[in-house]
Amino acid sequence: MLCDASNDYSRSYVGTTMPSMYVWTEGDIMIRALVDLVIGGVGGVVLPTNTLTILAPYLAMIGLVATAAIAVKKRRN
Repeated sequence: MLCDASNDYSRSYVGTTMPSMYVWTEGDIMIRALVDLVIGGVGGVVLPTNTLTILAPYLAMIGLVATAAIAVKKRRN
């Protein structure tokens, strides 16, 4: 691809730290990324969950509703 002066968008920067960055005027810089496919795909690692920690709030709610229902039933009698 040819580089001409009309397409100078100042999109390439060079520097070792953020304050020392300056515009690279010699052309565009290509960035190469090395991806290790052994680690896993996008989205991270799937970890096992403790089922009791997920169900505990629901079990507590069911227990409270059952206790309230029994208390109301006994009060009516």
